[in-house]
Amino acid sequence: MNLMAKRDTKKVKFLIILMQALAGILFFVMGIQGFADQEGTTQQLGLALSRTIGGDRGIYLMIFAVSELLCGGILIASLFALVKTKIMRYALDTTIILWGISICMIDLFGQSFSLHHFDWILWFEYVVIHLILLCVLCVIRFDRG
Repeated sequence: MNLMAKRDTKKVKFLIILMQALAGILFFVMGIQGFADQEGTTQQLGLALSRTIGGDRGIYLMIFAVSELLCGGILIASLFALVKTKIMRYALDTTIILWGISICMIDLFGQSFSLHHFDWILWFEYVVIHLILLCVLCVIRFDRG
């Protein structure tokens, strides 16, 4: 019984490492996509923020692109950290907070719900995808904690 529990623990650890690597790659790609000026999460964030508080969308795009690159780098770098440090925990906490703010900006403040052609099913799909990524970040954080 103890041997089976150890095997299951190793499988769970492997899945968390895999989720962390994929989340890190995703954030890194979103950051690169933000610099490439393509339609993506970074573009949606910049547009949502400029609609909400005003200002230059280009500056917001650069801030979000750099933030996403840093978040991806932190997630990937923490895979290679042999010792669980406070810096990694704080960095992961910051990543979770930034992603939570991003979800609010994109999915709540960045949408025009009153339009007649608003696609509720597509919006709900993106909300769920964003929340799944938030949950993955929380699982990684609590595993690293």
